Amino acid sequence: MTGRRPVIAVTRPGGQAASLARLIAAAGAEALLLPLIVIEGPPDAARLKAALQRLDDFDLVVFSSANAVRCVLDELERGGRAPARALARPLVAAVGEGTAAALAERGVPGALAPARSGAAELVALLAGRLALASARVLLPLGDRARRVLPEALAAAGARVEEVVAYRTLPAPPVQAARLEEALLGGAIDVVTFASGSAVEALLAAVGAERARACLAQAGVAVLGETAAAALARAGVAAGARATAHSDAGLCEAALRLAEARA
Repeated sequence: MTGRRPVIAVTRPGGQAASLARLIAAAGAEALLLPLIVIEGPPDAARLKAALQRLDDFDLVVFSSANAVRCVLDELERGGRAPARALARPLVAAVGEGTAAALAERGVPGALAPARSGAAELVALLAGRLALASARVLLPLGDRARRVLPEALAAAGARVEEVVAYRTLPAPPVQAARLEEALLGGAIDVVTFASGSAVEALLAAVGAERARACLAQAGVAVLGETAAAALARAGVAAGARATAHSDAGLCEAALRLAEARA
């Protein structure tokens, strides 16, 4: 890149922003951390713990996000169980490459993951590896997860047990106010959204009209369909979407958009 370094806003939760921020900095841009959501433990920790004590009863464990990976593996380790050993019997799958990478980073490599993130893509991949029509599936989810993945697995005949592994909550309103101020002041070239929850947190904090006004001042890059759909419902079109469902994919999309707007 030439000239002024582009400024790219990262709206991910504080504990998950570092990887994307490092990639942005390595590419010569500046990452501005403005988390719009926070991730907390499940509303019923006992239910999650009980499900994890029965891991050997399942044929398949599907991780729907990096947050699900972190919360499930943290719970296993709190119980004195090594994640790789605890997950040795069931087949392990991830909804996308970023989630599979999160598993590998925690010592659980080799998770099945489609090249393009999506429920239909994952189910098609799994159908080639086991008989979904008779499979018992554990699906750790967030409290605000969409119904697409569990419904797709159930439609394929799987017996799906869902368990809430974490909650997604809005960050303090000051974070959205800072993002709005920076956008309106022209301090941000591209804002990134990795989830629909982050978009919804901005809308809840400042309202749809103000959100549209401030987002019009910069490019908007999204990780996947949920963020793009949340923006579209608010009347905002994403300028770029990650081609790979990972931090690297979102970084590439943001940089591509920043270059196009330069």
